[in-house]
Amino acid sequence: MTLTSEEFNKLVKKDDLKQLEERMEKKFASKDDVKKIEERVDKVSVLALCNKQDIHDLKESVKRIDKNVNTIITTLDGITKNFKDHQESHDINQIAHDRFEKIIGILEKRTGVSPVSV
Repeated sequence: MTLTSEEFNKLVKKDDLKQLEERMEKKFASKDDVKKIEERVDKVSVLALCNKQDIHDLKESVKRIDKNVNTIITTLDGITKNFKDHQESHDINQIAHDRFEKIIGILEKRTGVSPVSV
């Protein structure tokens, strides 16, 4: 079988094979590369599990804090209501006191009696 010059130029040479082999070595991972990747994946997996546990712990902490905040808010609501009730009672007593003072003043003028000093 005879080859034409075009066919001959299309044949693969040793240099071409060597270049192809070098390119393939660059594109494919070696056993060491695979081992390094596996180690990194293992580390990431461990970190992911730790983060999962940390997130779970954080959620539990938030639940406890939320419960405590609700208790504090309920307590503050009670204190606020007591204060408001006390303030209303004080205002009513002050109005009554002012009214009594006015009545006493009117009675003192009508009777000519002066207030007694204690």
